Amino acid sequence: MKKLLIASAALAAIYAAPAVAADMAVKAAPVVARPTCAAAQFGGVYVGIHGGGAYHNAYRQDHATFLFGGDEGNTVSSWGGIVGGQIGYNVANCNTLWGIEVDGSWLSNDRTQRTNPLDPGFNSSIQSRLDGLVTARGRAGIVMDNMLLYVTGGFAAVHAKTTYQIINIPPTAAAFEAATVEDWNWGWVAGFGTEWAFAPNWSFRTEFLYVGTADKDYNIPRVATGGFAGANGTLAGFTHHDNIAIARVGVNYRFGGPVVASY
Repeated sequence: MKKLLIASAALAAIYAAPAVAADMAVKAAPVVARPTCAAAQFGGVYVGIHGGGAYHNAYRQDHATFLFGGDEGNTVSSWGGIVGGQIGYNVANCNTLWGIEVDGSWLSNDRTQRTNPLDPGFNSSIQSRLDGLVTARGRAGIVMDNMLLYVTGGFAAVHAKTTYQIINIPPTAAAFEAATVEDWNWGWVAGFGTEWAFAPNWSFRTEFLYVGTADKDYNIPRVATGGFAGANGTLAGFTHHDNIAIARVGVNYRFGGPVVASY
């Protein structure tokens, strides 16, 4: 009887050993989680808003002796604010990113500058106002953890209004003459920036851009009264170009679900 009990116990141990071993193997196996590609958190379609500051250099040259001094190159510089929105699409490739972005901005740069401050008889001035900017740019960057570092460049369109004005108030009769140029001018844009993914689908960016436009010539009819009435309707010639330095921050929202591990 004793031998029978010993034999039964041995058989039970033999049958139980594989199950125990298999159970131990499952418990002992490490769980390997492959890391998410960092750039994926910036991939896809996004929209956002931005705001900041802009420094505008408006180069304005008079070819028709409209302003006193004749054929002079004048630079009217001003600081202003900028606010607007952007939409874009990014293609993520693990730790690198390629994308396109289109944005539109309103600017508040506005300054009037006298061209003959020492002349007490005539007030000759240029008013330059910058109020619109549209860019279409490519972006390329690298992503480290939740931070994107990128460079950007492309095309720009700048909307500006310039008013050339001469006022004379002699003892007998007033005289006034003006010419106004309001137009969009094409140019280029380049810059760099950073973008931080601070929450699922949300990111905060900082960006610096430099915009330049080519020289563009204008022939504008004069508006004249008083002693200058003889010039009314005649053409005045000017050449314009603009340079803008922009520093701004913004927030983007990326469409799509939260980032998941890639296997």
